[in-house]
Amino acid sequence: PNVICRGQVNSKSILKIELTGKTIASLPECEIVSTASEDPDKFDFERVVLRHRLPDMYENTYREEDFISQLGGREISDRKDFTGIYTVTIDGETAKDFDDAVSLEKNSDGYILYVHIADVSAYISKNSPLDREALNRGNSYYLGNRVIPMLPEVLSNNLCSLVPHKERLTLTAVMNYDSAGRIKKSYFTRGKIYSDRRLTYNLADKILDENSTSDESYSLLSELYEFTKILKERRIENGRIDLNLSDNVLVYEDNRFTGIKPAKRLKSHSIIEECMLSANEVVSKAIKDSGTASLYRIHEDMSAENILKIKKFLNSLGIHVKKQKDIGKTLQDIISSVKSREYEQVVNFIILKSMMQAYYDVEPIGHFGLGFDDYTHFTSPIRRYPDLIVHRCLKTMIDKDKPAYSKEELAIIGEKTSKTERFAQKAERDLYKIKSCRIMENHIGELFEGIISSIASFGIYVTLEKIPVEGMIPLKLLTDDFYLVKEDDYTVIGRRHGRRFILGDKIMIKVIRSDYVSMQIDFEYINLL
Repeated sequence: PNVICRGQVNSKSILKIELTGKTIASLPECEIVSTASEDPDKFDFERVVLRHRLPDMYENTYREEDFISQLGGREISDRKDFTGIYTVTIDGETAKDFDDAVSLEKNSDGYILYVHIADVSAYISKNSPLDREALNRGNSYYLGNRVIPMLPEVLSNNLCSLVPHKERLTLTAVMNYDSAGRIKKSYFTRGKIYSDRRLTYNLADKILDENSTSDESYSLLSELYEFTKILKERRIENGRIDLNLSDNVLVYEDNRFTGIKPAKRLKSHSIIEECMLSANEVVSKAIKDSGTASLYRIHEDMSAENILKIKKFLNSLGIHVKKQKDIGKTLQDIISSVKSREYEQVVNFIILKSMMQAYYDVEPIGHFGLGFDDYTHFTSPIRRYPDLIVHRCLKTMIDKDKPAYSKEELAIIGEKTSKTERFAQKAERDLYKIKSCRIMENHIGELFEGIISSIASFGIYVTLEKIPVEGMIPLKLLTDDFYLVKEDDYTVIGRRHGRRFILGDKIMIKVIRSDYVSMQIDFEYINLL
């Protein structure tokens, strides 16, 4: 609503206002509580936090010794010692909260995979004040080069983080596989590890490429890569949908935002992904088979209506889909058929948008996208509250104790954490939009090639090829004809002249507006004919 603010200030610099309860000329009066920092990165962060009502940073009042003093009983005595096994963490360059570490042993029968996960539940008891605060947050919020953590730093970056050269408490999944990647048996235990080396994704790939047999990390990584390739191939055969979508990342240099670039997909990413999927799958199946109440990560089947839409669009591209009983295999065939074509990203994106959103629930109905009958989230308890819940439930199964939660309690937690996950996703998307606008402010009037990435009733969305940002051609700017939008067909058609804009088309545009306040970038279509 329109308001009148005290003081002279640029409206773009206002972050937060409060109503005074008075009116001026029939309009509510307000006072300016806070204004934008002159630092654009700080302002953009604060704006997203306020817009989505994200939690505050923790006060630095938590002490390591207070958490250690709470340990007792099984949390100390019932721990298997894994410190003698060579173990590494593999994370991003700037990561500080190391949830997971991996070890692997190869033998004549196959492989033994160890996935060690930070044992947060050893330090946070159910329904404690900190536990309630973690549930309220639901997850950590990653916004550019900043993070609002789910847990205080003393836990997330120190006591629970699997930092190198220090003993840390874990909940460990030990999985035996045959040489073809089939699971033979598994068990779960409280453990303690000694992380021998902190690897980044880039460093892990460099070690693999250098092929240095004298490096103990190379021996582990090469065997992990060999093993996880087997797992991935097997899972794709079993119906996993392996989308080929490139993520984009915000780039910071010396803590200053400098641009956006596509994230490079490395061998090390695949290694960690397959190891974590393995742990999540076997933990889920074990808990389900035991009858222990727990939370599961659910991804429902794609609707028949959305499958028909995909087929119709593919037919317009001249791609005919071979019908199979397994929808997952059908979709994977589509993904394979468009590989390296200029509309590959668009087809993959349509498949992604056509899928149901994943969520947390008490009923283990499986994960459609991964092709798993059993799936949960077990591997990130530092940054996801559902994983902490699963740890507690798994421990009651290990201890043959009474369930940690009732199904009614879990249903409430699942609903709440599914919502906080959406909040985090929306906040991250908004920051990306703001940063996209910041970049394009410097390119007003310039021409770019782009691909039509979405069709809406009010415009045509275009993703640029040179810079990975998306903007819109408002339909009101297409004045050479009266255009009809067929959203179901992903098409915009001129009524008189028949000009068509179809999803996946490559077109030329000019940047005409970029506004970080409205988070909108407008393009003008440039007809080269």
